[in-house]
Amino acid sequence: MSGHGKREAVLKANATRWRARVRADVAGAAESAVIGDLIDELAGCIAAGDDLIVCRRSSQRGRAAKFLAERGHVEITWDLVRPVGVREGELFG
Repeated sequence: MSGHGKREAVLKANATRWRARVRADVAGAAESAVIGDLIDELAGCIAAGDDLIVCRRSSQRGRAAKFLAERGHVEITWDLVRPVGVREGELFG
């Protein structure tokens, strides 16, 4: 496998583990369609190698991001959301 192919496989695996961990955590809490959609979008960004997404704090997605931040799954800086636990050495799975 080439270096690029290996990187893509690692990113996809990290995204899958992060998504599964977050979904499992919020399943018993208050998972809504908006939260589920945001989790899926963030997992897609992880798989693509992206680190941040824009999420307006006043929107439903912003409230969903705040919920995920309170549970320790994302960090929010202004209108940017970054998944926690996917950088090298952070993801345990």
